[in-house]
Amino acid sequence: MQTLRKKIWKLYRDNIQRPYFRRKVYTDSGEEKYILKKYYDTHKLKHLIVTLTYHCQLHCEMCGQVETPVDAPNSQKNWTQIPLDVIKNRIDELQYPLKSAYLFGGEPLIYKDIFKLSEFLTMKNIDFTYSTNGLLLKKYTNDILDNPPKMISVSMDGCTSDLHDSIRGLKGAWQKAIDGINSILDEKKKRNLKYPLLKIHFTIIPDNYTTMREFYEFYINKFPMIDEIKFHVPRFNDLKMGYEYFNTMRDKFDTYCLSYQGNFSEDTFVKDCKNKIDVKALYNDITWLLEQKKVSYLGPTDYDELHKFFKEPSYYPKNRRCECYKSCAIQPNGDVCACGDYPDLKFGNIQNDKIDNMWQSEIASKWRKYLKDEGNPGVLAKCSRLFDTIKSSNF
Repeated sequence: MQTLRKKIWKLYRDNIQRPYFRRKVYTDSGEEKYILKKYYDTHKLKHLIVTLTYHCQLHCEMCGQVETPVDAPNSQKNWTQIPLDVIKNRIDELQYPLKSAYLFGGEPLIYKDIFKLSEFLTMKNIDFTYSTNGLLLKKYTNDILDNPPKMISVSMDGCTSDLHDSIRGLKGAWQKAIDGINSILDEKKKRNLKYPLLKIHFTIIPDNYTTMREFYEFYINKFPMIDEIKFHVPRFNDLKMGYEYFNTMRDKFDTYCLSYQGNFSEDTFVKDCKNKIDVKALYNDITWLLEQKKVSYLGPTDYDELHKFFKEPSYYPKNRRCECYKSCAIQPNGDVCACGDYPDLKFGNIQNDKIDNMWQSEIASKWRKYLKDEGNPGVLAKCSRLFDTIKSSNF
């Protein structure tokens, strides 16, 4: 009933009470002018993804950035870092408050101005979060907690050093992450802080999916103060989806894409997902996990859809719409893109234009309309963010 009342109120407000509002825009010469714009024509930017750097210490086997061609926009070999002053100025210029931001990488804690940016976002009352491989948590514990994010998501692939380090491609990575989590939790308790919430994040892949229950039991007992343990299906796709994405972006948006090439391999990861994962066993484990404390899950919950997800890489539900519809991603070089994981379609660059101008641009509006009408094209349809995060019944 409340939802229906809200819809009726919005229809009344936008079409009868005040169907137009004055919007400040800038001419080519830099002069200000005002135009009338309909409320329902404006799609406000609610969430900003900021890829601070693609530099990372690890070589994770399921990471698309590792295998992406050198000249692709999301190549891990690109060590460009976004200028702090530019991003601060552009956020200051937004015509309405930004609700949240996600700081992404690469490894965000490698970014040289991460803590200055954290201080700025805190001052602006913007909820921000970031993910990390955990290697630098102990080193930067005090800096992190001086202006803490709302949540830190630490990606872990196993509950033993042998498994985790083999997937991550670096010996000692597991122990460093464990030490870092301990350091954050201990200092947070000493300071009596509410934030950051701490989440441990597990990506389901062929090498570790049989350890999910063991993983949960280990971390919930190892870190009783942990706030969330999240399980997440991987991103992978076959050549057919890669070609569909390439052709759609070329024909509809005049964009030539390379980023998708890091997220498929007919001979390795895709083949292993199709052939090695026992979907029935995985489904039973997911069902069990969703009855435990502090568990969340991102991916298909229906058995048939879960089966198709892993066994038919070209299958995707067109009636789902991902985060790209309400967010955009700033790249290390300043490009503002439709997607943080596949940063091919560009709306502009923050070095030259305002975020709001790019978000309301013709190409951005065309992209959102395409997502609404057609769904995610090709490889974008394999994005786990097409699904809603589900929290356990005993969260």
